[in-house]
Amino acid sequence: MLNDMTFKLIVHMYLHDRLVTEVIQLCGRPFGGIICLVKNTVRSFTNMIYCSDSYAIIKVDNCILVNMYLPCVGSVNRALICDNIIAEIDAWCQYHDNCNLVIAGNFNTDLDTSDIVSQSVLCFC
Repeated sequence: MLNDMTFKLIVHMYLHDRLVTEVIQLCGRPFGGIICLVKNTVRSFTNMIYCSDSYAIIKVDNCILVNMYLPCVGSVNRALICDNIIAEIDAWCQYHDNCNLVIAGNFNTDLDTSDIVSQSVLCFC
């Protein structure tokens, strides 16, 4: 029974390649990172497709799982960054178009509004 609750950790963390030597105001999640847990019972047919500081794509059998994190309100170039992330994910999904797709994560937007990021996410989904 214990083995049924054991998970493999798939993680990617991004850290700035420079030291911050002055006090700055940080907005949102300034250093990035994505984490995914895969249950050991499905580990044998699980493959990491791609992982970056903003999203991870995992294939479990015939299912593509996308875990994404989009920048929060107030982030510099937020709409452009979100559009780029969504375009990259869309390209991966088209490459695996014969699979079922599950998209999850933190979109950092209210999908019931007309916000430009909300519209991009809804258009993608």
